[in-house]
Amino acid sequence: MRTGLLASMLLAFSSAPLAASSEISRSDLGEDWPLSVPAGTLRCDPLPGSSTSKLVTFQAGSKVYALNGIARGHAKSKGWHEIDAIWSEDPEVPGLKLNIQPLIQRGLALCS
Repeated sequence: MRTGLLASMLLAFSSAPLAASSEISRSDLGEDWPLSVPAGTLRCDPLPGSSTSKLVTFQAGSKVYALNGIARGHAKSKGWHEIDAIWSEDPEVPGLKLNIQPLIQRGLALCS
């Protein structure tokens, strides 16, 4: 009985998705870098209770910013900042921000 319980617990923990992070900088994305800070840590966390939803965040210094839509929806409850604070304006189109999708895609790839 104990062996079966222990095996079940180990299986549950080994199949649980884990968060992943990676350092990223302006030099990694070149002209596609959409932020006003030069570098930080990109992170992907599976959303608890979901097999498909991922929380992508970017940490610069001591501040964590919600990057994708799902993370932005959880920003307040997690104590994360809105990415708008460091998301650069598009110099060619006043009022619009630079494309942040390449950064989000890299973040989502961390969960794969």
